[in-house]
Amino acid sequence: MIVLSSPVLLDLQFLAMTESIFLVLLLSMFWILNKYFDEEKTWQLICASILAGLAYLTRYVGLSAVISAAFAVLVFSTGSRREKITKSLLSFVIGLTPIVLWYLRNWLVAGTITNRTILFHPPDKNQLMKGLDTVNLWFLPFRISPALRFTVTIVLTVSIILGLIWLLLRRRRDQADWPESNSSIRSIILLLTFIIVYTSMLMVSLAFFDASTRLNDRILSPVYLIGMILGIIILWKVLPVEEYLWLKAVVVVIFLGFVGVNFMRSASILREMNANGRGFTGRQWQASETIAAVRNLSPEIVIYSNEALPIYFITGRPANNIPEKIDPVKNQIPPDYEDNLQNLVTSVHNCDGVLVIFRDSYLPDLYPPLEEFTSGMVLQAEFQDGWLYSGINCMNY
Repeated sequence: MIVLSSPVLLDLQFLAMTESIFLVLLLSMFWILNKYFDEEKTWQLICASILAGLAYLTRYVGLSAVISAAFAVLVFSTGSRREKITKSLLSFVIGLTPIVLWYLRNWLVAGTITNRTILFHPPDKNQLMKGLDTVNLWFLPFRISPALRFTVTIVLTVSIILGLIWLLLRRRRDQADWPESNSSIRSIILLLTFIIVYTSMLMVSLAFFDASTRLNDRILSPVYLIGMILGIIILWKVLPVEEYLWLKAVVVVIFLGFVGVNFMRSASILREMNANGRGFTGRQWQASETIAAVRNLSPEIVIYSNEALPIYFITGRPANNIPEKIDPVKNQIPPDYEDNLQNLVTSVHNCDGVLVIFRDSYLPDLYPPLEEFTSGMVLQAEFQDGWLYSGINCMNY
């Protein structure tokens, strides 16, 4: 009920991106891994490792799935220490194989495996607070003040940690062969390991590989889904729900209230989706006057724009991005910024290209001031959502 009513997961399904298939692969991997720990069949280990590898192939941060699977095999599989290490290494190697082949392909085609360079650009306070906001909105249907937001996050985190400690100590006392004999404890450790590894890899990515990573619902959706499963298991195991009918009723009421809030938020998303669509297939782009003008441009004209991707997606015409003052991935000034900007200006002035600007997407902090590099160009057409510039005496439009 929580998953079916979740506005986070519903919104995610409306985006034709990688997270949906990543979550399917992730959950399938966890399921087969648990089957493997119960039955110890080699084919189950191989299947789980392949699923982890496919998750890695789907998203680079999917390395967290490969690491989590190998760790779980090392901790929970049976046999001697050497046998456990062998099985763990087998899982790790199988999980890495698909991405290694893809890296090889990238290197042969483009001379780089990921189009990323290692630079240190630690996440700033705004990025981290955005992540906290995202997590808080999973549980509260409204935004809260920064001070209260931090408090809520701390309370939730401490509650989970204390619940885990209490549960582990109780199980440790009651079962001499813990944790191997208890599937609930095993699942808790496996899911918690993934959340820790996944979150750590996001921080590493922010600090060294991609400063533009946004800690929003899309990026944090695996933490949301796995965390929800983890929370339900912990809640059910920590509280003596099965012993007291009144406690069971309280838990059910709380969850029904949570599901009710989810349904209301999801209904809002559905109304918006029905009215305006989403992404490049949405009404904003499909009814764009500027996009319609681009369709009428001569096929030989080179297009420069602050929204090159939707132009290509909707019209099928390739377009070049306006040079960015700050590379959002590296968080630094691109060394070829001035050359690229001059190439754009020269192309437009020579009537070889046109400049297409979408009004709502122009970010002064990211791009040069519009009046600065359009000086000497002619505003050929102005639309409700954008402008089209060309060189003087050019008849491109």
